[in-house]
Amino acid sequence: MPVGFYYEKGGVSRAREWAFMKTQWDRVGYRFTDRCVVLRGGYIIGSAKNGVYWKKTLGGRWLLMSSHHMTEETLPAYIDRIRRFKPRFIQGYPPSTAVILARYMREHGIEPISTVKAVLCGSENLYPWQRDLLTEVFGCRVFSWYGNSEQTVLAGECEESTHYHIFPEYGIVELIGRDGRPVRGGPGGRWARWSRPTSPTSSAPSSATAPWTLPRRPEGGPVPAAVPTDTRARGRKGSGLHCDGQRRTPLRDRHEHRYRCVRQR
Repeated sequence: MPVGFYYEKGGVSRAREWAFMKTQWDRVGYRFTDRCVVLRGGYIIGSAKNGVYWKKTLGGRWLLMSSHHMTEETLPAYIDRIRRFKPRFIQGYPPSTAVILARYMREHGIEPISTVKAVLCGSENLYPWQRDLLTEVFGCRVFSWYGNSEQTVLAGECEESTHYHIFPEYGIVELIGRDGRPVRGGPGGRWARWSRPTSPTSSAPSSATAPWTLPRRPEGGPVPAAVPTDTRARGRKGSGLHCDGQRRTPLRDRHEHRYRCVRQR
């Protein structure tokens, strides 16, 4: 039987999440007053009748654009609206939405959007060829981070590296070796398991796979708790709560419905 997640009342969980996200994005110069285009599939905006697939939010600072309507026919209108909005940041949630836009711009010889300072990518793996494409087309830094719906772990890149730096203040992270035992230091971690004391899921931690290590602090960068050595996590180990080594119940993926219309190219 699928389960959902409980968040604290009064917007506490959302405010806490925003504080950490803002801290991450500070590394590429983000400020609350900056304009940002958000490409995501969680919101169906507009229809084929009026040709408007976006809306402003956060006091007009963010332009929320529906990825469900991004097609060969509509992308020129998207690009025109983005240019007129003059954003400093483009957020791809997931990154494949920004990749669709970048691929179209490259194939049609469209000039970069000069106001964009960085592309922010979250919610799925960012592969090297995707990072290269986004960097080439937009001519700016591509910043990636990793989190989960349980809000038990958050990790992002820094000014000097594309490794993920885990926030020790956000959740409790434990590196697990292939033998199932905790890794105390140095390379060798294969599984990352995390929980948060104030979270209802803290007694049933989720996990993800990636070669992890306990590194030294990069020059000029934040102090990391651990980073994956291949610069990306590969998602959770299944989609369930694991208690005492047993998978108890599946988690309901709140993003699942957003990808039903994704086309493979």
